[in-house]
Amino acid sequence: MIRYLTFISFTFLLLSCTPKLAPVSNFSESVRNSNVSLYEPIVFRSAIEFAGNTVTGIMAIKQRSDESLAGSFINEFGVKGFDFTYVNEKIDLVYVMPLLDRYLIRQTLKHDVALLMKYGISEIGTIMADKDIDVPKILYPVTRVKTERVRISFEYQNKAKMLLLEDFRRKLTIKLVTINTDAEK
Repeated sequence: MIRYLTFISFTFLLLSCTPKLAPVSNFSESVRNSNVSLYEPIVFRSAIEFAGNTVTGIMAIKQRSDESLAGSFINEFGVKGFDFTYVNEKIDLVYVMPLLDRYLIRQTLKHDVALLMKYGISEIGTIMADKDIDVPKILYPVTRVKTERVRISFEYQNKAKMLLLEDFRRKLTIKLVTINTDAEK
């Protein structure tokens, strides 16, 4: 039953995005260089950990025709956690489930998901094409700062490519694992 709910929710997510897509600068160039199609959403298994609690599910990110990225997080039970759009390095939370709709949570999500889109997802095409990554690659911070508040890194473990955001101030971790690698096993 849970699988059907997840499948139905994921189908609604895919149908809600616009079908005709135009290229976006960094995202489309990096995706074109890899084997990922520009017209298909990138789907991740995801785990969001906050203050010792973990929520797992699916995060899908798709390029829209108005040169923006749209994404959604859906948990294992098919309940939508949040939707966002990313345009010109600015993020807009379109929907946040009522349980998470608090000022501090919204601001943390906005900040961290914006960094993830800017530094993590923009590099995902070149990362997925690169087969020789043995050590974690730190994508953000670009310059070394004495105190790291947020770190975005990429790891390659057991044929799975993992994008990891760690917010040390809020004790928040977002882990995205590519689903495309499941077919390669």
